[in-house]
Amino acid sequence: HDERYFIDTLSGLLDDSIRLHMRSDLPLGAHLSGGLDSSSIVCLASRMLGGEQMKTFTGAFSEGPQFDETAYAKEVSSFAGTDYNEIYISGHTLPDILPKLMYYMDEPLAGPGAIPQYYVSQLASNHVKVVMGGQGGDELFIGYARYMAAYLEKCLSGAINQTAHQRRYAVSLESIVPNLPLLGTYQPMLQSLWRDGLFGPADERYFRLVDRSEGMSQLFNQESLRGTSNYSSFDSFQRIFNRPELHSLVNQMTYFDLKGSLPALLHVEDRTSMANSIESRVPLLDHRIVEFLATIPPNIKFSGGRVKHLFKESVRSAVPPNIFHRKDKMGFPTPLTQWTKGVARDFVRDTLLSDRARQRGLYHIPAVEQALSNEREFGRVVWGLLCLELWHCIFIDGDMKPSGI
Repeated sequence: HDERYFIDTLSGLLDDSIRLHMRSDLPLGAHLSGGLDSSSIVCLASRMLGGEQMKTFTGAFSEGPQFDETAYAKEVSSFAGTDYNEIYISGHTLPDILPKLMYYMDEPLAGPGAIPQYYVSQLASNHVKVVMGGQGGDELFIGYARYMAAYLEKCLSGAINQTAHQRRYAVSLESIVPNLPLLGTYQPMLQSLWRDGLFGPADERYFRLVDRSEGMSQLFNQESLRGTSNYSSFDSFQRIFNRPELHSLVNQMTYFDLKGSLPALLHVEDRTSMANSIESRVPLLDHRIVEFLATIPPNIKFSGGRVKHLFKESVRSAVPPNIFHRKDKMGFPTPLTQWTKGVARDFVRDTLLSDRARQRGLYHIPAVEQALSNEREFGRVVWGLLCLELWHCIFIDGDMKPSGI
């Protein structure tokens, strides 16, 4: 089949999945971030409502334009004719919301995106009982910048070593160059990736891109890690990434993200929605769409290194041009560093440097103090420590009950 066949088939599957996911005896709405995934769902669903107005829900932060996509969300809402609702989230709420999230999640969280997800779900619960979202779009349709970063390195290696003709190369250096501006804001990621190990084995290179531990082992007393020495996160990663039937790097990357990363994102989606007594639906993850994407050849699925190429073409006529051509999608970043060094500083330090935390014997306190002072923007070291300590307080110590629960 040619590319047109895959685009047309995907378009039909998307329409049918959204139609089925709109079945509800209760009021239904949708999350709307202003990115392509949620915007496509909102625009396609609005077409099917026959004039009935859908409610949409958007979250943002006041810490700067890099944390606020409401302008794009409002444009989509106007284009699709939805009832637009938004909430701005304050860092002053961190001492209250983070213990609640630890309680609802039952385990320490990987990323702070759960905070805006919770608040947007809370906003939606005031209006509807069922809400659709765009979860899974990046994993299914090759939407992360790290996919292009990995392929850029692979293309350079192929051009230098004259191996680009091999089957594993879905993208050539010549074809990827016009799409490299997507990496303009990801230069720190490239610098970190290429600092060492350049042109090494594919599994080692992609693991560097997805590994978010950031050297956190130094924050713990080595005695507390005794008994875990036989566990290797890289070994677990390899068992998924290196499946013999995955013959292309793009298939290895997306397969790992579907099996290793997406379940954690859906865990957060499920818990934050159910904590607010609403049902969350994810039409992009209809099993027919997932299975169909797995049949598409890599050189069509990731043609020229264009992220979300087939998905974009399948919804081209449904979304506003500004959304279709966006190259600055933020991914709902949370201004955690600003909060932990600003309005929530006392809460963070009181939690991680308390007598209870010191006596736990788990942390290397001097390293924790240094991390509190040196956390970089969008770093997750302090976040990981906070979640772990609050989880201990709630589920191991049993003497912290979050307010309102």
